[in-house]
Amino acid sequence: MSLDLISLDSFDTPRKSVLITGANQGIGFETARLLARKDYNVTIACRNESRAKEAVAKLRAKSPNVEIDYVICDLSKLDTVKDCARKLIATNRLYDVLILNAGVLLPSEKRTSDDLETTFQVNYLAQYLLATLLIRHQREHGHQLRVVCLTSVLHRLCGTLYGVKKTSDKWQKMFSDTENGKKWKAYAMSKFATAMMSVNLSQLPGVTAVAVHPGAVRTEMTCKISQKTQKYGKIFKGMLISPEEAAENVFNCVEREYQTGQYQNAKKVSKLSKSVRNEQYCKSLEILSHQLLEKYL
Repeated sequence: MSLDLISLDSFDTPRKSVLITGANQGIGFETARLLARKDYNVTIACRNESRAKEAVAKLRAKSPNVEIDYVICDLSKLDTVKDCARKLIATNRLYDVLILNAGVLLPSEKRTSDDLETTFQVNYLAQYLLATLLIRHQREHGHQLRVVCLTSVLHRLCGTLYGVKKTSDKWQKMFSDTENGKKWKAYAMSKFATAMMSVNLSQLPGVTAVAVHPGAVRTEMTCKISQKTQKYGKIFKGMLISPEEAAENVFNCVEREYQTGQYQNAKKVSKLSKSVRNEQYCKSLEILSHQLLEKYL
């Protein structure tokens, strides 16, 4: 594993640094490419080293004058997430932007090695852990951080189509209930949590956090949708946008200012759902997260 990160002290210019998860393909890769082109130093966090190296090589070829590196981070294994944070902190690199882009849709493995529902852990919990550990380090050095959380417009189904439990003690079961045809519920719930993460993190000193629905995108992840689902979804095929277009929507979150409760909904600014902005729900998610991550924080 290689991590050739450079400390901020070695830079001759005040170039900003970005860490982005899951950036070896799709929206993440195109976002990394756009950021590098905009003169940001970029670190990509991926679970597969060969794919990470390939992505870095492509990015460096297009943007040879900025720092582009990678770090291994397997979000399905919480131990490796903490190890990733430890390695990043050891470099004394301070980031200006953290983009929590990585995600899974209808994964074949239903539970992780940590015995948690895969979609919930990868899309939310593991990235919350990474963000929390890095924010703690940044705060010790008085360095502000902007966190961009990739959500989905499907977060709006939570509290309407998918019920939300009133008490935090029932939330782990709520996020694990994927049986009996509820696989899409798991995805919607994970993006509900991701949107709430932006609300919770924005309450922390030195942190600006915003959620973004990048749009309905043609990526490798959407290819995993079952044939039956694809059949009924053909009518929407023409509405899908490219990863390059989605990256532009994510990039808006890096430099644009938002009011409390707003998020980037593809190309427009919208309000997060009432359920996401519900203080009790946000508190319940925070309680559950700290319970599940107690030994890692």
